[in-house]
Amino acid sequence: MIQGVMQSCLQPQVERNDELIEPLLRIDETIARAQTQLIHAQQTDGAWHECFELGVMPDAQTLISLVLLGVEDAKWKGKLLQRIWSTRREDGSWGAYPTATGDVSTTVECYYALSLCGEWAHQDEKKQMTENFILSNGGLEQCRNLTKVFLAIGGEWSWDDLPMGGLYLLLFHPNMPVTIYDIAMFTRVHVAPMVILSVRRYQVVQNPSLLSHLTISKKHKKKRQVFLQRINHSRFMGALIKRCEVFMNAQVGVDGMVMGYHSSTWLWLFARLALGEKRHDTLFTQTLHSMRRQLYEDPQTHFIHQQTCDSHIWNTALAAEVLEQGMFFKAIENQPVLKARAFLAKTQHQMFGDWFRNNKMHPGGFGFSANNSMHPDNDDTVACLSVLATAGPLYQAEWERGVAWLLGMQNRDGGWSAFDRNTGKRWLEYMPANDMQRAIADPSTTDLTSRVIKLLLSHKVVELDDERVLKAIRWLLHHQEQDGSFYGRWGSTYLYGTWCAMQALRFVPTDHSMKALMRAAYFLLSVQQPDGGFGEDCVSDVVGRYVAAASQASQTAWGMDALLQFYSVIPEQEVSIRSEVSKAIIRATTWLIEHADDGVWEDCLPNGSAFPGSLYIKYHIYPKVWPLLALIHFKQSSLGNA
Repeated sequence: MIQGVMQSCLQPQVERNDELIEPLLRIDETIARAQTQLIHAQQTDGAWHECFELGVMPDAQTLISLVLLGVEDAKWKGKLLQRIWSTRREDGSWGAYPTATGDVSTTVECYYALSLCGEWAHQDEKKQMTENFILSNGGLEQCRNLTKVFLAIGGEWSWDDLPMGGLYLLLFHPNMPVTIYDIAMFTRVHVAPMVILSVRRYQVVQNPSLLSHLTISKKHKKKRQVFLQRINHSRFMGALIKRCEVFMNAQVGVDGMVMGYHSSTWLWLFARLALGEKRHDTLFTQTLHSMRRQLYEDPQTHFIHQQTCDSHIWNTALAAEVLEQGMFFKAIENQPVLKARAFLAKTQHQMFGDWFRNNKMHPGGFGFSANNSMHPDNDDTVACLSVLATAGPLYQAEWERGVAWLLGMQNRDGGWSAFDRNTGKRWLEYMPANDMQRAIADPSTTDLTSRVIKLLLSHKVVELDDERVLKAIRWLLHHQEQDGSFYGRWGSTYLYGTWCAMQALRFVPTDHSMKALMRAAYFLLSVQQPDGGFGEDCVSDVVGRYVAAASQASQTAWGMDALLQFYSVIPEQEVSIRSEVSKAIIRATTWLIEHADDGVWEDCLPNGSAFPGSLYIKYHIYPKVWPLLALIHFKQSSLGNA
């Protein structure tokens, strides 16, 4: 069966010749240097602090907020200005990622931030170019609602032309068919302060207007119907505002940040002012201090970015697992792994949060950021448990709590989501206030479900015949795309999802799993670049299919490692199949070795997705871990020992 299916879909590959063999001779040296670079990047607290980059949006929104809040910190503002100017395009725009066309919302935010700081003085030509771009793309009217909220706070946009706060305040009524808890965690922490700001019509008046010339229509659109307007004056309005306020304040961490996110935290500060709180109380000062710490500065490259949040826990879990796996074939000091485990164990959540509504287990999950103590997510929990699993009895209690919590987060459909359980109501994506893809629902995803399956089976948490894992496997197999790929929600995009799925399915020795692996392998072989690497454009998650891009280090590592997973389960007698797959693996391995600069790789494109078409992630840790992991796996495989 395997022979027939694979021969019908595999494409001819380059032979294993001297040009491919020569770089393989440098694999040990490349791995050693990459390990050294990774170990040297570990901080004294045991964590890795690499940047979590989300384009220029957090920089612009932070600068806007600092000015509107009257924060006097010239150094902080100066660094943000430097970052914004450095990312401006030749056509006057700013974009979501390097190869994308200019984005009107991002451009308006940057233009507004520069305007508030008086940066356009003596920059008439550049200013005109940016204004032309904004107007030619529909003006302020075409901005996303989050951008318009910041503009409304500054008096540059009317609250009447934003989704009506009074209507969405009904989400906080406990007897409504849809409540705030049906909305994804990462969005609902923004909804609460936005609703309060809208209902209070809060604004910091800036005179004269800085953006009035960038609207296409000078008249505000009267979209409101009379019966909706009456909600603002209904008798239970005050009670709902109080519920909203209680929910909003319950999301604040001990450091004064809301889920660790820059945008939700700024909106929360403005909402507090709208409710009559003092501008410069102790909590306000503490929050500003925490936000200031999120400014990332690389002392060597001088790269600057206001992070949406830090990624210390995610970074550390990935780095520790890679270093630990490297110990099996090359003796390295395990002190970095021990320090990383100690750091991760201390960050395991002890507090109950919103998740408890649908998961009655005790706390045991892990968050993404070091300052996140009440919003755990499944992906980080899997990553941290993977590191603690091999620690022996030292962290047995943490391991057991984490596994119990993770199993309790399985959705009814068998899969796992990012933050919540059973909040995958996709029809909510069509609510009028939502103008960002995949921002409202938190459904099961192939990447997260695959990573949980791999953890459960590889560490023998459950047996293969356990109904929970069988249900997850059925869900995963059902969500394979027609071309054999799998959609990855949080990575870029079909390459990431396919890699995650193949890591899980290799532990499932069934005919259905093997067929899925073969189809996935065909997809990878069909999209491998002529240079041997793999690359995928961010637009894939917008158009809903794989779109090629130049080979990237992380994506090449995903493609190569996925094929290694498949190669490990191809029967020995399937000689031709093993030959074709091995050639593809060797080509990708060669690409990684040839593109390593003293053990360092670089991704030129984002390697993660936040909101398709709007916001993309560049994990600076990824080129440090994924290529290294792929090379380690190659070295440990039969191919590496050939």
